[in-house]
Amino acid sequence: MRQPQVAFGSVSTRGLALGATAPAVLAALAKLDAEATRKQAAKATGQAAKAAKEAAVVERNARLVAEAAARRSSPQLQQRKRSLRARAARPRAAMGEVAPYTCVGGAVVEHDTRRNRQRG
Repeated sequence: MRQPQVAFGSVSTRGLALGATAPAVLAALAKLDAEATRKQAAKATGQAAKAAKEAAVVERNARLVAEAAARRSSPQLQQRKRSLRARAARPRAAMGEVAPYTCVGGAVVEHDTRRNRQRG
C-alpha cells in the first residue's frame, strides 16, 4: 500500500516537498535564508538612517521656529519697530488731519448699464 503524501502549497510544488529534505537542498535554503537576513538588515539600517534624518529635520525646523520667536520678541527688534512707527507717524502728524477718501472731480467713471447676457 502506498503511504499518503503530505500536501501543502500549490499543486505544482507538492512533488518538490518530498525532495526538500535532502542535505544539499537544506544547505541551499540556509544560504537563501542568510542572504534574506542580510538584505533585511541592510534595509533596516537604511530605514533607521532615513528616520534619523527625518527626526533631524523636524528638530531643526522646531529650533528655527523657536529662534524666530525669540528674535521677534527681542528688545532690540521691539525698539527698532517703535522707531520705524514713530518715523512714519511724524510726516502724517505734520500733514494734519486728512480725510481717508478725498473727492476728486472726474475720479469716478460711470459706465452705461449693460443687459446681462442670456446663458444656456
